[in-house]
Amino acid sequence: MEAIEKLLSQGKYSRKDLLSIYRFLCKHTHPDIRKDGGELFLRVRKVYEEALEKLKLKDSAAQSKSPSPIDPAQFSRFLDIPRIQTPRAYLFSALRLYFLLGLHSYKVRATVGKNERYTMVIQAVQYWADRYNPRFSEEFRRFNERIFQPVTDLRKLKTYALAKRLFLSGAELFLHYQETGRDISRKLAEEKLSTSLTLLERLKLDDPAESFARFLLVEIEKGRETG
Repeated sequence: MEAIEKLLSQGKYSRKDLLSIYRFLCKHTHPDIRKDGGELFLRVRKVYEEALEKLKLKDSAAQSKSPSPIDPAQFSRFLDIPRIQTPRAYLFSALRLYFLLGLHSYKVRATVGKNERYTMVIQAVQYWADRYNPRFSEEFRRFNERIFQPVTDLRKLKTYALAKRLFLSGAELFLHYQETGRDISRKLAEEKLSTSLTLLERLKLDDPAESFARFLLVEIEKGRETG
């Protein structure tokens, strides 16, 4: 563990390296495996979070040195988003692509640097979220940065996994409703998102999917965006 801490303190690692190390150590230090009080497991978590924060600061500094202008029209052309009029409509179109491409999964997002389309989709969501609902924009950023499950109690893991599946299904149904106007999609989206939110709130994890689900439920009440 000391050797790994020394390696991480030097900052010579990528997010992919960090996640691989974290998963390996979690597997071998989990209290259910070691049958201890979980002290080493919590130490692993602390070291991981500190290393992740260093990476975020490093990435942020790099971006501030070389900012790239964002052209919303280019988003639409490149992503084949229909010409629509409102930030809300553009946001939902970008979110539809985000989920369709599987970018809600960290494993897919980890390849963003190698895929221009993936990068453009995430930028598009962030751009239009900033303009439509800055609070959701911040929550989406949190959602996009989450790369591990915040559950250490295996008894809660099944509930968490169910909540995330319901959230994903509900989000996709919500976006299908926005695209087609089908009322059955709206009703199912509301049902799944509400159940997911209830489960996540019960777990008290402060998971970004909670605020994401709340946002979508509020948007359901507003009805379909017709542009």
